Formats: sequence, structure tokens, C-alpha cells
Amino acid sequence: MRRRAQLIGATVLVGALVSSGISSATVRATSRAPWTIKIASDTASTPDWAYPYASADQLTPSNVDRFEQLMYRPLYNFGSTRSVSLDAAASLAYPPVYAAGDASVSVTLKPGRKWSNGEDVTAEGVVEWMNLLAAYPGMWGDYLAPLRGSQLVGIPDDVRDVSVDGNTVTFTLAGPVDPTWFTDNELSQITPLPGTWDVYEPAHPHLPTTGPTSIRGASGHYTAPAASAGCYGTHWIGDANSGPSRTFLDPLGTKTVVAATSIAQAQRCVDVVYLMRSLSADTRDYSAPGTAVAATWRTSDGPWRLAAYDVGTGAITLTPNRAAGASGARPSAAAVAFVPCAGAAACEALVAAGQVDQGPLPLSDAPKVTSLGAAAHRNPLAKKGYRESVAAPWATSYMPYNLDSRLGAGGHAGMVFRQPYFRQALQELVDQVAMIDKGVNGYGVATDGPVPTNPPSAYASSVSSPYRFSIGKAAALLAAHGWHVAPGKVATCTVATKCGPGIPTGTPLSFTIDFAPSSHALVVSLATLRLDAGRVGIKLTLHEQTPAEVLTDLAGPLGGWDLASWDGGWQYAPDYYPSGEWNFAAGSPWNVGHYDDPHATELVTATLRSSAALSSYTSYLETELPVVWLPSAVSLVETRASIAGVVVSPLGAITPESWRK
Repeated sequence: MRRRAQLIGATVLVGALVSSGISSATVRATSRAPWTIKIASDTASTPDWAYPYASADQLTPSNVDRFEQLMYRPLYNFGSTRSVSLDAAASLAYPPVYAAGDASVSVTLKPGRKWSNGEDVTAEGVVEWMNLLAAYPGMWGDYLAPLRGSQLVGIPDDVRDVSVDGNTVTFTLAGPVDPTWFTDNELSQITPLPGTWDVYEPAHPHLPTTGPTSIRGASGHYTAPAASAGCYGTHWIGDANSGPSRTFLDPLGTKTVVAATSIAQAQRCVDVVYLMRSLSADTRDYSAPGTAVAATWRTSDGPWRLAAYDVGTGAITLTPNRAAGASGARPSAAAVAFVPCAGAAACEALVAAGQVDQGPLPLSDAPKVTSLGAAAHRNPLAKKGYRESVAAPWATSYMPYNLDSRLGAGGHAGMVFRQPYFRQALQELVDQVAMIDKGVNGYGVATDGPVPTNPPSAYASSVSSPYRFSIGKAAALLAAHGWHVAPGKVATCTVATKCGPGIPTGTPLSFTIDFAPSSHALVVSLATLRLDAGRVGIKLTLHEQTPAEVLTDLAGPLGGWDLASWDGGWQYAPDYYPSGEWNFAAGSPWNVGHYDDPHATELVTATLRSSAALSSYTSYLETELPVVWLPSAVSLVETRASIAGVVVSPLGAITPESWRK
């Protein structure tokens, strides 16, 4: 499960959004008595990966928001306010400067930023990141290879050159880009790295993450003498070509942009990734004194440093990074302690007992509301000294159609799903109001398209969805296209020429939904949809599976499933700009329903080049319905009322350095 431009589950989202922050970086330590911020932390999502250059399975909300970004800052800060926009004041670099018709961009790091070991945060550290990405793109969890037709959709493939002048890094691009997209979705990925992390073991270059020859097998120490790899510096190993080539493939077989003259250097950068992954996999020694592992992850340029990590209990403690030049606000607290709790009920119990300063309120324990605005006024923990915040996710929820399915509808499901009228009819059977009311006690927001309408943003469409819940309209639409709709019976095709190509007479509207019942909300939503669909002759069979089984279905044979739900959708973080290259462009591996609409793909790629294109893309997909849009649950966050400076973010980031008593 990926965090960045990821497929997410609703239960994961609720845990991820127990977070907060403010944009100002001006809070200073006070003379008050030291205090420790205590945050309830579900052990099901304990952070377990420190290295910020992470693969898809490690790029999770807990690893990124509650661990990595507290210690290692990316170029640009998101999630420190209630909005979904970049916070320039809290960012490591000044706002980027675009030139050459938006085909070139320069990034200048703010002066005086330092790592806790005394190293400067430098442009060379940005190049180090770019060199790792050029050499081993397949290992970066937010890398998206060029789409069908070699359409470039991100770094490093759309970067032609990287040059350094002092503390400024200039990226020469393959062509003009939309500055908002490139800043929010590409530059936001880059975390400058320290020169001390530019190491590998020449004797054991491909160090495994586990086993006797791993760092863990060597009790947290290097297994052989380490040497500088040469990835940190001003030389970028990309070749300024027109996209990926087969000059050098990474170990996963991914095409790279490595120059023919830089293959040896690229191999050393790959070796750096292997070594650092081995260090990151050794959670046992994260805070073990005297180990290479602990020394590595104690090196921080953010407001916090790792002090204690208990792999057995999930307890984690961070202390302020007091080194001169640390990024972010100066913490007033002496520490942040993530207090382990096994599940939502146990985490809530910690809050109710006053043992933590922040934690979740499960939606099942929240009084029913008819509007989100009423939530805070009905807070059941107010008398315990907590204030409640509502966080709507910067995400969409949906269930994909398998447009190649040969399972349902007598083997013709994919052809039925390809008919726009059928997708319209099924969407009109999605009673999002009832799903929110019954499934999450009113604590949810509707989804009408690829861009969330809540939380408010400059990107959301102002036009209401044309497909509101209406059993009558759905029945009429099916009847008008050749289906016999009769009460209590499965609808069948009676006029093949009206039903659509590839749909023979007698085809039944009968399908299976594979789903992981990981939340009460999803179970209620699908049961509601099954009942309402049955009223117009659409038979939906609900097939319970584990989340892993659902994901296996999605990645398996094209014809083996009809519809599927992993209890989530798509989270825009830190691909914060809501373009659709990941999930709705033809050729993307995360376009799991095989939606292949040339015009949609054209609109998607246009959003990467022009900010004006987002509205057209959004409107088209709201009309075309490539998936079944479902409501999203919000999260309820309880924070001790005596603590100021806490703003719950829709992006899931947490900035406890700004909390104060």
C-alpha cells in the first residue's frame, strides 16, 4: 500500500489523519517546566522505516508523517496548515523560480540550514537524491514510469540536466510544465540527504536487509569497511536524453536515464540504496547506543531527533534537535512520545483516561450528527478536557470496474462496464447520504469525481454531480438501453443493439464485488448498494476477502474480477496536486480497472503542462465515471484543550514542534 499517490484504505486513513501542525516556524522554546507531548499510536501502524528514500511498501502514512518528516525535511512543506497548499514559510527552500517558458526551474535552499552532525544542508544533497533516483527509480515508491506512448510523467525521466550554483539547484526539463504540478508533485518528493549517508560497502555492495550478512546480522554495525560512493556532489548521472533508455537498467529491471559514461557511478548509487535499506530494516538497533544504525538515524535536519525506539511495544520517543540550523519551529516540549495502543478502542481509552495529549475518537463512538459542523459541539470527551477536530481527507474513495472482466454478466461484464449508460445507472444507485448516515454516523463526505470537494481547495469543481441517487432514473436508463427490468428479477438484455457491442441477448446484470471488510463503513456501504441495485435488477454478490487478496485480484489476470474494494481510494499526498496520471491515465500500473479512454488520458497529461486543464479533466471524469464513486469517512481527533498551536491537517502531517502550553 502506497502513501504517495497511493491506493489507501479508510481505516489506514483514519489512523494517518490523527495528526496536526501549524504553518508558523516562529515558536521558540519557553522557560516553562519541560513537558512531553504524548500521542496515542495504534501498534498496527507503528513506523518501521527511517530512510526517506523508501519503496512503495514502506511509503506509508506512519513512516512518512510520524517519523521521517519529523527528522528529515523535504524541499517543500505541505500539511502544516488546514489547507492543502504549500507552506512557503515552513519549507526548506525558497519558492521555486520557473524560466524558459516553464521548461526550467531553480530551487534555492534557505541559508543556515544544518544537519545535527554539523553538516550544511546543501544543493549537493539534492543532487544526491536525484542520483539515487536516476540509478534506482524502481525502488522509489512514488516513481511513475512513462505512460503508453512514452509520455513522461515525472522525475527523473522529464529532467534533462541538473546543475548547481552555490545553494541553487537548476533543473532543465524536457518541456514546459505546469509550475504548480511540478512543485507540488515532483519537487515535493525530494529530500536533501547528508553527505555522511553517501556510503556503501565495496566488499558487500548489495547488502541485504535481513539475514546474517545484513546490518542487523552484524548487531547494527557495518559488515565491512565503508567508502564514499560519490553520489553526493554536483554531478548528475542523468544523460539529458529524451527519456528512459536501456543503457542502464536498475536491479528491478526499470529503465533509467543514466548516461553511458556514468554507469559505474550509477552502480555505486545503487549500492548506497542497498546499504541504507539494510540500516533502515534494522529497527531493533534504531536507538541502540554505539551502533552504526543509531548514529545514522540520529542525524537530523528537522526539529526532532530519534531518542528511543522499542520494536517490541511500538513506543517511540523523539527529542528536539537543538543543533543550530535545524529546520522548522523550535519545540517547546522536551519530547514527543508515541504511546502504543492496540486498536482504536485502546487508543480512545488512553484519551478518555487523560493519559495522552492527542488521540482518535472512533466514529462508532461518536454521537450521530446531521452535519460535520455540529461534530465539535457533541464531543463526548469535552468533559474530559479535550477539544475535537474534524479532518476530511485530501483523498477520493471509489470502487473500480474491471473493464476487461469476463466473470460476471454471463462472461460479458467488461463489455457491460464499458457502456457509459450502465456506469451512470449504477452511480445513480449509490446512496451516499444513506451510506454516510448509517455507516459512519454522519461523519463522512461525498465523492463525486477525481478531485475532493472537502476539504475546501482551489482545485475542487463547483458543479454538482449530475448523477444523484435515484432508483427511478437508474431503472429508466437501463430500460431505454434494451434491458428488461422487472421487480424481483435480474435484469436481462432483450435488445442487443441497444445494450451495446459485445452484449448478447439474454445477458444478465449479475456481478461480484470482491472486498475487504476492514471497516463497518464499507460493509454498510456495499450492503446498501447491493440492496438498491437489486431494486432495478442488478444483482451484486458480495465476496469477502482479505486486503491482500483484493490487491492480488487487482494485479492478477485481467478477466478474473468484476468490481473490487480495498476500502479506500486515492490519497493526494505528497502528490498534492490532484492530477490523475497515476490512476486514470492509460498505461499507469495503478489504473487497476484498465480504464482506457484516449481523451481522458489526453486531459490527464494536459494537467501536467497547464493549470487551466484541471477543470476540464475533473468535469470529464465526473461525467464519464471511470469508477464507482463512494463516500469517504472523516477522522475525529481529540486534543487536550490546554495545548495551543495545534491544527489538524487534511494531509496527515504532524508538527508537534509548534505545540505549546
